[in-house]
Amino acid sequence: MIRGAYLVSTAPSVSTTPRRAERRGGYRSTHLAAAVQDASQANPDVLWVALGLPKQERWIASHRDRLKTPVILAIGAAIKFHNGKVVPSQRWASKAGLEWLWRLLHEPRTVWPRALVYGPQFMVLSLLDLMRHKRKTGH
Repeated sequence: MIRGAYLVSTAPSVSTTPRRAERRGGYRSTHLAAAVQDASQANPDVLWVALGLPKQERWIASHRDRLKTPVILAIGAAIKFHNGKVVPSQRWASKAGLEWLWRLLHEPRTVWPRALVYGPQFMVLSLLDLMRHKRKTGH
């Protein structure tokens, strides 16, 4: 059973679930180091980090050793979806695997690096890693 959850976000007003989640938000980028101390003092079972891609992944990686939380989740835009601040994709776009394109068209400023830089970069690095692994194992 989850005793408590904690949210690190730059959004000043965020509604969270479950009800026992401590409401935290409004950290300025320059004050995110304080979030480490705040989250550690809260001692939650689950830490939600909603800073956006790739900032939240970098923040988690750089502070993981100082956080006592057993479960840390990078939740990205999940809160925006929950609060209705992001227009969900049409059903046909989701079914066709084109939700990324829908979001790119509706939020070009925030989504373009992820869709056009990080996605292809991840694919190339993953393929290179797979090829190295196959060469190493002889398969």
